[in-house]
Amino acid sequence: MIAKGLIQLGKMNREVEETPDEHGQAMVRILEEADQLRLSTVKELVNILTPLQAVDFMVAKLQLQKMMDGWKEG
Repeated sequence: MIAKGLIQLGKMNREVEETPDEHGQAMVRILEEADQLRLSTVKELVNILTPLQAVDFMVAKLQLQKMMDGWKEG
C-alpha cells in the first residue's frame, strides 16, 4: 500500500516537473501534504492500538481501499 502510494507520488512529481502551471504545482503540494498527514495519522493510530487491534484496523483499511478502487474502475 505504501509502496503503491510512493509510486503514485513519484508519478505526480514527474507531472509537476512537466507542468509549469503554478496552480497545478500548488495542487500537487496540497495533495502531497494530505498524503503525509494521512500516513502520520495511521502511524500514530497504530502506535496507540494493541497489536491485535492494529492488525484488525489495517485489514479493514485495506478492504475499504480495495472497495474504493473498485468503484473508481466501475
